[in-house]
Amino acid sequence: MKTEKYYELELFPGINRAALIVKPKKPFFDWLLNTSNEYDKPEDRLKPEMLDTEVPDSKHVYLIPIYDEDKQYNGFLKKHCIEIFNSELNGWYMDPDMWPKDRSWKEFNKWFEYDIQTMVCDMTPEMDIEYDD
Repeated sequence: MKTEKYYELELFPGINRAALIVKPKKPFFDWLLNTSNEYDKPEDRLKPEMLDTEVPDSKHVYLIPIYDEDKQYNGFLKKHCIEIFNSELNGWYMDPDMWPKDRSWKEFNKWFEYDIQTMVCDMTPEMDIEYDD
């Protein structure tokens, strides 16, 4: 009789958050190039080819509450879309006067792709989570 050997798997603990992954789309990159041309010194201006090499797959991850239903996630996103929009813009230019005036839910969907992952695991549970100011 053949005996199967089971190996103990090291499982990573889940945390009580979902992950919102936000990725810029063309309108964001168009704004970035136009803003750079308008405000940056000539030697510091972004060029389209720089976007291809320097930020080709720029994504940010936001930890958000876990919900039971998709409509609750949509409600959370609609409620916080301006804050997320602001955070994405602020990563490049900190002066709100340089940002687009319309940062509504409708514009958010034009400017960004997003995905929600409901299973978030901590691969280093022995390390304390630290927050940047």
